[in-house]
Order: sequence, then structure tokens, then C-alpha cells
Amino acid sequence: MAKISLMGIRLRLSFIFLVFLGASKPADVLAFERDTHYYLRFSLSLATCFNWEESHIIASADWGMDENQTTFAEKNPLKTNNKVKWHAFGHSDQRFRELWIRSVAETNLESKLIKLGQFLHFLEDWESHAGYGIRLGHARDTYTGRDPDSLGASLPKTHRMLQSALDHLLAACDRLGRLGDNVDRDRELIWLMKEISEDGMMESLFEVSNPNWKWGKAGMLRRSGQKIIRVNKERVETFIAKHVQHLEDKGIPESFEPGNINGIPSSLRIPFDSNGGVLKSFKGVSGMVAEFDGNQGIANLQLSLEDAQPVFRTSNDIENLGWILEVTASNIGDRRSDEGDIEILVIDSDQETITATLIEQLGTLEPGEVRDLELFVSSDVKPESDVIIVGSIRSDDFSAMNNEDWLMLGNAENLKPVRAIINELDPLPALPESIRILGQPKFLIVAGEACVVVSALAAGGDSTEKLKSVMFEFVDAEDDGIPFEQATTSRWSALSTKEGLIAGKTFYCSVPDDATFDALSNQAKNDSLRLIVSIEGARGMIYSDAFVLEKKFIMELIELAGVEAKD
Repeated sequence: MAKISLMGIRLRLSFIFLVFLGASKPADVLAFERDTHYYLRFSLSLATCFNWEESHIIASADWGMDENQTTFAEKNPLKTNNKVKWHAFGHSDQRFRELWIRSVAETNLESKLIKLGQFLHFLEDWESHAGYGIRLGHARDTYTGRDPDSLGASLPKTHRMLQSALDHLLAACDRLGRLGDNVDRDRELIWLMKEISEDGMMESLFEVSNPNWKWGKAGMLRRSGQKIIRVNKERVETFIAKHVQHLEDKGIPESFEPGNINGIPSSLRIPFDSNGGVLKSFKGVSGMVAEFDGNQGIANLQLSLEDAQPVFRTSNDIENLGWILEVTASNIGDRRSDEGDIEILVIDSDQETITATLIEQLGTLEPGEVRDLELFVSSDVKPESDVIIVGSIRSDDFSAMNNEDWLMLGNAENLKPVRAIINELDPLPALPESIRILGQPKFLIVAGEACVVVSALAAGGDSTEKLKSVMFEFVDAEDDGIPFEQATTSRWSALSTKEGLIAGKTFYCSVPDDATFDALSNQAKNDSLRLIVSIEGARGMIYSDAFVLEKKFIMELIELAGVEAKD
């Protein structure tokens, strides 16, 4: 990994926890699309210890959870298995840990990389699906222009996702023995976050992306949405070219070039069963990687629900109830599609239950072909005016989420269920609220800055949703505060604990000013200097603990600053 040159010692206090400033976008929660689950995952894997082929496998397994019919998040509100099991709806701390341990325990390298990619998909969705129900998920937000698939929906959640993904990729590297002797994993994490921050990649992705790229009746990704993914792909490839391509051990093809067919190749389209296992009919990932030339054509089917009307039909004096739908099916890929089906579900918005269904056969579509269809979905009862209609195309063993579209009739997008429909997968948080700092904070010198790494667990787990800001303060033997600029951060990323609960992890880096250095020098000869860590909980309560500041760390900091410890 390329290191960044040391910054000036006397820099003012600065976050390196990837803090970006910018206007907020119109959504609080987000999921992720191909630009995150595939392209960004490919680049982050490369930036750690994995080579080109290994990163291709990890990213393909990650994106494959949305490609495969067997593992994609069901749109049927009565089916919740995959939404809970693979896409973090319901926020199961136990499932988070199960998937991580599953990847850690795997001994075959190829299978380990696949399971790591599958875990990373769940981890990424941990941020994006926080607060969504297990039945309709983010359907209403998608329809009303606050699509959770967009990297432009919430920058803080994207930051937490990115740090947590890097943290676990580095943990996998450490377990594989690839970080080297005496290399601290958290130090590597800070280096990478600093590199990404200085590069500005996440800022660029956020500014380009737009949560209304699937808004309303336009169906699927708009043309602007396709452009966003292309632009984000090129931006990620530019990061690779700048920071990774020069490293010989990465195995990056000599022909690699951002922004064209020689960039990041298409997904390997690894077929999974419902348990995430690779299907036995598959010839093997390694052989597929070796043969893959980056130009493999694929069919890319999209469905657009253009309009829907509740109707009464009369045929042979028998009244038929239902909805007439105007539907457009298209193939924007470069290969002819297989024969498949269009599935339509009509969902009662109040009850989140299915009131009518239709499965219509769809023939093959040539590349670029667009087919307009009129479908009739019959109903046994009088059609309601406030319903959600979801359509999807299935043409082979894969069904990426862009094969689906939504329509909401009447006031359906604003209606909430008559009763709360939730899934209590984990025990309720203990009351009253409590927060526990996990172990001694870690003190590191990174790029000329003093860094503190802290992990904390909120009662009941799911800590990234419950931990707010954290503040650090130096205190001497007389409990007097040492001059120090306010050191506060609120960027917590998810990590699993042995208790099976999700804790939060954050870090803060800075160079203290002259007054702080002088005070540290005066205290360097004794063991009385302490660090006070104060964490704010979701309810506004403050939880504090004191930790002895390691003398070795103080001396390293003073030596780095060129200040002699006073007698």
C-alpha cells in the first residue's frame, strides 16, 4: 500500500476520519447499487491486501447477492427470508456475526473470498437498511425520489459503511497473514481512510449521485441513472489508477484504463443457492477469472410500469375486477435475453399484504429491443385506489434489482401500515440506556498525527444507531484539563463482538498545539496523565471513562514534535 508523505507537525487539529462538508441530500437512509456493491468494493479490496483476481471474486460475490434470484431481497411483502438473511432488514446482530464467522472459518481461499464478499454485502446494507421494515423495505422512499440505492442519499452513512468495510477487509488480510509482522491493522485503516479523504473520491461520488434517479413512473434507472453509474465507475477506476496501479503485486492488467472497456470488468455472475453456496453446476471461479477478458456480453433487462388503472371489465355478462397496466420491457445489454416471465404484485398499502398477482410469459429480447405490453391483473375483490404495484422480470438464474419497478396509486406512498409490522430479531435494549467502552483505547502515531481508536457497545447492540458523539480530554494528576482543542467525532462503524452484539468503532487524529505539547512534556515523567473518553448516547446521556495515557505514546508524540521532556 502506498503511504502518504508526512504532514507538517504543527498542523492544526484536523479530522482524518473522512469528514466531508457539503449540502445534505434528501434522504436519511440508503441502500447501495452496483457502484457500491461492485465497483467500490472492487477498488477497496485492491487497496488492502487483495490482488486483481481476488478483488474480482470479492466484488462479484458482493454484487451477486442482488443478481441471484435465490438471494435477492424479495419484493413480496409476505416473503422476508432473504431480506433478513442477506440484506440486513431487521438489523440482526446475530446474523451479522454469523456471516463474519462464516467467512473467517472457511479454509479454502476461493470460498473464503466469496463468503467475505457476501458478508460485505450484508455489512453495507447494515447502514442502508437501518430503520426500514422487513416487508416493503424502502419501496416508498424509492418511489418518492429518495432512493436508497444512491450514493447521494446520505454521506454519513456512506462514510460509516466504507470504514466498516475497510476494517473487515483488513481483518481478513490480517488473518491471512498478509499485513506483515508488527503491522497494526488500525494504523493501516487510518492510512487508507486518509488516502481516500485526500483523494476526494467519496465527495465526488456523493456530488455526482442523485437519489431521484428511479423516481416515479419513469421506471428503473433513468437515463441519468445509467450515466451516474458510468461516471461513478470511472471515478473509482481513477482512484485505482492513482493509488494502486503502480503496485506490481496487484496483478492489474497492463491494459487497465479508467472510463472504457479496459476498466473494471463485469461481474463474474457467480450463481448461488438460497444459502449462499456456489451452485455445483458452476465450473469454478478461478477458471472463470482466468478466461474472463472484460468484454463478456450480458443481457440487461429492465421493466418500466408506465401506468395502471383500476377497472371493471364485463365479458359474457361476468364482471371482472382488476387493474390494466401499461408496461415496457427492454434489453439495454449487448446479448439476447433468455425467455422469462413478468411478475406483477398488487399490494394493499395499509395492510402491506398482497391483493392480486399475475405471471406473464416474456419471450426473448434482442439487444436494444423495447417491447410495450398491456397486462390485466384480475382481482377477487373491488380494486382499491391506494395500492402499490410492483413488477419484475425474471429471465435466468440472475435477477439484479434493476429488473424491477414500482407504481403507487392514489395516496399509497404516504400511507403507513394500520399496525406496526416489525421483526424483533434481537432482544430489546436493556433499560435504562447504557454504553460500555470496550477495552483500552488504542494510541497511534500516524502521518505525524496523534490518533485515538475507541470501540464501544450500547446496551442491546446495534450500536451504530445508538452511539452519537465522542469527546476526548487530557487530565493531569490534579484532575486539571490540559489545553486541548475540542476533540469530537461522531463517525461510528459497525463491528461484531464475542457477545454477538454489534459495537461501534471510531477514531480521531490531530496534532495538539504548543500549549498542549508543553503540558504533555511536563507530565511525561509520571504515570498520572489520563485520557477522558466521553460518549453521548441516543437519549442525550453522557457516559465517561478514564484511561491512563501510555508513557511510550507520550514520548513518541513529544519526540515527533521535537520537544524535550522537562525534568
